[in-house]
Amino acid sequence: MILQHSTLTAVVAVLLLFLANASALVAPWTTNFTQQEIDSGTVLADLNRKAYNNVLARLADNTNNTARCTKENIKVRREWRSIPAEERIRYTDAVTCLQRTPPLYADVPGSKSMFDDFVVLHQRATNFIHSSATFFLWHRYYIWTYEKRLETECGYNGTFPYWEWGHDTTDNLSSSPVFDGSPTSMGGDGAPSRMGASPSSNVTTDLPAGNGGGCVTRGPFSNMTVHLGPHAMPSYGNVTAQNSATPEEDNPRCLRRDLSAYPLRRWASFRNTTTLIRDNRDIEMFQAVAQGDSRYVDAGQLGIHGGGHYSLGGNPSSDVFLSPGDTAFYLHHGQMDRVYWIWQNLNWANRQVSAAIPSYWQHLLLVPLSVAATDG
Repeated sequence: MILQHSTLTAVVAVLLLFLANASALVAPWTTNFTQQEIDSGTVLADLNRKAYNNVLARLADNTNNTARCTKENIKVRREWRSIPAEERIRYTDAVTCLQRTPPLYADVPGSKSMFDDFVVLHQRATNFIHSSATFFLWHRYYIWTYEKRLETECGYNGTFPYWEWGHDTTDNLSSSPVFDGSPTSMGGDGAPSRMGASPSSNVTTDLPAGNGGGCVTRGPFSNMTVHLGPHAMPSYGNVTAQNSATPEEDNPRCLRRDLSAYPLRRWASFRNTTTLIRDNRDIEMFQAVAQGDSRYVDAGQLGIHGGGHYSLGGNPSSDVFLSPGDTAFYLHHGQMDRVYWIWQNLNWANRQVSAAIPSYWQHLLLVPLSVAATDG
């Protein structure tokens, strides 16, 4: 099923609020910042706070509030490490529950659960939802739908998490509370494997290998089985990727990760995110820089989007079509949506509507779902 514009608009009318760390929210809003304040995340916290206050003011203005959102029914998303330990465990338990829930795509051999259904949906839509006007809004609806399934199918009523990459730009990503392999993490690194460097799908320079590369053996998803693909895995070192001509067939294998802070440090740091929000006034350049869209000279290479994905490495996270097969995908895109939410709500009147040029994905001219999508 591909989401239609009218459905998308109706569903994302439900407002999501994102909270930064409480201590960061007390800083005043200013316009002159030092480089240290940018690199430490202080400026991003200020931008978050200003966007948050703008939303509350808009909700309080009943004359302009035609949506179903109120201060009483809004949902708040929080960064993973600010969520209580027991709630994190309830979240990962809900994810494993979804991996046991029967699929809706009964005709897809590789979809063994409702969790896999989401991978199938992304795999079928990939060519239309990247480097296009639909990128941010489609993924917003996608993770919202995933959140609702965790609620309706598995009884999860806690907060939906996001992963602030800026906290994890040090050399050892596997020590992050998100990936330390503890019961309150999203699982650990893969076992050490001599995989070698990995080229991303849209840059010509190699990304240095991490310390893992093998099966994830610690944490809530240590026994997880990946079924779909691979479709577009990059080659690692001298190992040529064995991509499938029929990626929707069942191909059971372990979840593999090769955690590396290098892509975060280079493309998804506090500085990268803050600069993206402050320097790009229209949706065309905002989405281009966020994705490292190669059609734009000034867009860079991977952007915050690729930086987050390729920091996970392994299989299937490095596969642009099937990356939702790694459970950390949803925390990464929770943060992507947070960045978009901040940018939108700093200037809601001019940023409610998204429009960008058609998508040229993998050298094919593709018509996006809508060249003018709206988040109303």
